[in-house]
Amino acid sequence: MKSLVIIIAWFAALQLRAQTNVIDEPAFRSEDGKRVTRIIDPELRTLVGNITTQWKAGQTNAADITAYLKSYDDLLAKHKGEKTEAVAQILYSKENFYSDLLCDCDNGDALLHQLAREYPDTELGRGIGEIVKRDEPKTEKPPPQEPAGAGKP
Repeated sequence: MKSLVIIIAWFAALQLRAQTNVIDEPAFRSEDGKRVTRIIDPELRTLVGNITTQWKAGQTNAADITAYLKSYDDLLAKHKGEKTEAVAQILYSKENFYSDLLCDCDNGDALLHQLAREYPDTELGRGIGEIVKRDEPKTEKPPPQEPAGAGKP
């Protein structure tokens, strides 16, 4: 019985790694799933790995979510003022956490716009910037109207 539990746990771990990415560590996948970008910051890699493992195991509660968000904020504070690809990845990962796991699109969208606006010199910031620009609503302003009675004697 003990060996069966070990085999099942081993198989589950292999499945989790296969779902995480093709390079056996947390990473970002392209939308088509063909390109994998390694996470640069080792602390972010650990954080994403922990979140993924606990979330998929159903072991996440409100206190964990609060702790994860604090971990993201701590990482961003640690790199305050840096406009590097690693920091852009931290911001993008936090956006993924909001949008994909918490289904909080408002905070997720705000982070995407921040990434596009503040990190245009990074690969991730440029890519997100193109998506944000493409998806912005194309609304035209109506022509200005004269106030009622204007131009009449």
